This record gives sequence, C-alpha cells and structure tokens, in this order.
Amino acid sequence: MATGLPLFPGRSDIDQLIKIFQRRGTPNPHSNWHGVDRLPHYNPEFPKWPQRRITDFVPMEALGCTNAADLLTCLLQYDPDRRIVCRQALQHYYFSEEEHIGNTSQEIPNGNMI
Repeated sequence: MATGLPLFPGRSDIDQLIKIFQRRGTPNPHSNWHGVDRLPHYNPEFPKWPQRRITDFVPMEALGCTNAADLLTCLLQYDPDRRIVCRQALQHYYFSEEEHIGNTSQEIPNGNMI
C-alpha cells in the first residue's frame, strides 16, 4: 500500500512464489524457516535467492520511517514462530510514533487516498 503497487506481483501461483523468493529469499531450514524442509511440497532443488532487506524493494521514502520497515519485516517472516502476530503488531513502535497517531489517510503515488 505504501507504493500503490503490489509487493510481489506474480501472474500465477508459481510466479507469485518466485517473486516472493526473489525479494525475501528462498526459504531455508537453516536460516529463515526451521522445519520448512518437512513441508509436503518443499523442494531443495528450487533456485536459491538470498534474503534482502525490505528497503531494497520498498523505498524508505514510501515507508516513511525505519519503524515501518521493521514492522513490515516482522509481518513478512516465513517462519510462523518468528512472524509477529496481530496483537504484537498493534503494539509495535510504528503505531506509537507521533506522526502516525490520528493520521487515518495517506496519499499513495497514484494520487488516491488510503
């Protein structure tokens, strides 16, 4: 929503996965998702992309602050045990920053308000 464009613009299921893996890195049981190799359709031969920072593909100008980047990173964790849950997300520092309190709409690059 920050850029007005999808984060992972896939055209099919597999294209969607590739876009996610290219930007967030290929899931790896040793670094970013313990147990992924036990999932029924896990394929260790899938291309390996390194994990990238959120700000590599969502500009900091669009996010507005480092707390927004941190919140998005927390929300996009592969491993459910590492992913922030809704109650934790609502307590994130992002929501206690003064510039966000009371600001219910924001203009996105295409000129629309969110």
